[in-house]
Amino acid sequence: MEGIATGIKQLDSTFNGLKIGKLYCISATSSLERSSLIAKLALGVATRGYGILLCYLEKSETSMQSFLYDIYNYYCEYDDNLPALKKRELSMQELGALPIWIEDFPTLSYSSLLDSLQKICYLNRHAIDLVIIDNIARMDTDFHVQSKNLCIEANLYLLKMIAKEYKVPVVTFFERNRVFLAMKPFEESKYIDKIAIFRSSRDEMPIFNRRGVKIIPTEDNLELSIFDEYKRIHVTLG
Repeated sequence: MEGIATGIKQLDSTFNGLKIGKLYCISATSSLERSSLIAKLALGVATRGYGILLCYLEKSETSMQSFLYDIYNYYCEYDDNLPALKKRELSMQELGALPIWIEDFPTLSYSSLLDSLQKICYLNRHAIDLVIIDNIARMDTDFHVQSKNLCIEANLYLLKMIAKEYKVPVVTFFERNRVFLAMKPFEESKYIDKIAIFRSSRDEMPIFNRRGVKIIPTEDNLELSIFDEYKRIHVTLG
């Protein structure tokens, strides 16, 4: 593994680890539990000791914390004699100790993302090892653009600049659309290093012609090994 392992076998084999200065895009249709996948990715990295800035644009910070707790708690195997409330308390303490910063921006742009990074890294330049954006299509720009495609193209460039400036990998998620034009920025962008697409066999949406795109069947189990010492390492997406 050349970069940071995600703990998700399919992604690790696709990306060979998340590397400094690289921009990765992960696509899923809206029917998939993207938030759950993001939480699994965040936990897979954070439990390996890496700091994460997670920009959650869909709902609230509390909502993402619930996803993180449910997945984390799934892997925790406490003594059966412990009361349920004690198990929950232990899970919350352990989860709270993980280096995950969650930002639930009403609107996210390059300037607000940069502001968050500067605040977190003010005392420790290396506090953040990975930036995750949950839906780049909802990301704004600091300037006027004529179309959503141009907005996405501009943000892909700016996210690539953040990856290089802060020497971190950046992972952004996006939903594929039945309208091919909505996929054009991802099809053509020279700033994206690698793309993985979670796709159902029943999915009739078009597939990228972009070279090197990896298709991951959603019928497969996401082989998630967040904690090597725990026994349950298979979680089905969704």
